[in-house]
Amino acid sequence: FGGDVVVSGSLVAGRQTMVQRLFWAGGIANDDYRFPSGPEGVPTSTTHTMQHMWTVMGSGSIKALDLWVNEGSTAQCTVGIFINESSVSANTVHVTGSFVNHNILGTGNRGHLFIDFQDPANANFITGSNSFNPGDLITVGICKTAGGTFTNTMGTLYYEVDTTAPHTNLPGGVPG
Repeated sequence: FGGDVVVSGSLVAGRQTMVQRLFWAGGIANDDYRFPSGPEGVPTSTTHTMQHMWTVMGSGSIKALDLWVNEGSTAQCTVGIFINESSVSANTVHVTGSFVNHNILGTGNRGHLFIDFQDPANANFITGSNSFNPGDLITVGICKTAGGTFTNTMGTLYYEVDTTAPHTNLPGGVPG
């Protein structure tokens, strides 16, 4: 092998898709938002605190949320995405959809709901802005608005972040 290799510019992608796994333990039985279980056994609850949130280190937007429940379900589910909000009545993004059933594991139906926040066909069903800024705190609440109770909900949230210069807009403590 001979010759020189020259790289000019940056090898870092400008925007990257990130994944946040979410889990709501127990039943979702009414129209009170439930927030995902947190680290180290923090339970699902109807109020969100720091244990139910995460921060982002760049500007970006929510792309999609993929929800699966433990049983067959056609319940209607409302999803609220909370960005820097401490009140459960002040979600930043709001959308309602219904689960459909899939026998994906070959052991009976599981309810599935997929929300694509960037699909223009869904624009009439989504209210609010799915954008966020560096340092924002984010969480996702779900509730049942019609149909039967659904349990043990697993979610995968996909969001896009500008990773060229990770930072936060919030001052914080420093090492030392």
